[in-house]
Amino acid sequence: NEPTWLQNYRERNAGIVKTEPLQKSKYSNLAELNKLLQLPVSKTLVPGPSELEQIDGVRVLEWQEALQEFEPELKFALENERAPSDQFEAFVNASFNAGFVLAIEKTLEKESLLHWQTVVSSGAVAKTVIIVKPNCENIHLLEQVSSQNGRLNQAILVSENAKVFWVR
Repeated sequence: NEPTWLQNYRERNAGIVKTEPLQKSKYSNLAELNKLLQLPVSKTLVPGPSELEQIDGVRVLEWQEALQEFEPELKFALENERAPSDQFEAFVNASFNAGFVLAIEKTLEKESLLHWQTVVSSGAVAKTVIIVKPNCENIHLLEQVSSQNGRLNQAILVSENAKVFWVR
């Protein structure tokens, strides 16, 4: 039930995963990278940060809902993200079946901090996207990630005249 552009995105990334030999990048050794790529993919959910849903102008959406409401933004964000730095990153882009979309739709109160923890369970493959709408200011994001053999990629779309500070 995915749009054609998302299927094409997955296929492009799957092609990178299959490239031989494995390309060393952020991993200390290729054996470790190969082991990560061979882990089974689970259907474990990666819950969105429900604590942010209480903040006016911030929405947390599951992928299906986000595709209905923010498809043009998601398409732009994913089709224009930088090329994967290695097969691991491409694998997550090709295989994600969990994650969430965080939409920030208006300027937040001065000095406000959006702080959340993303927990990626073992075997989960997640992609999160942060969409910051035009002219939003005072956006300070702090994400903590914990994982045990889970895999996670993130994309951030900062729209025109928006100002964001992000730390992971």
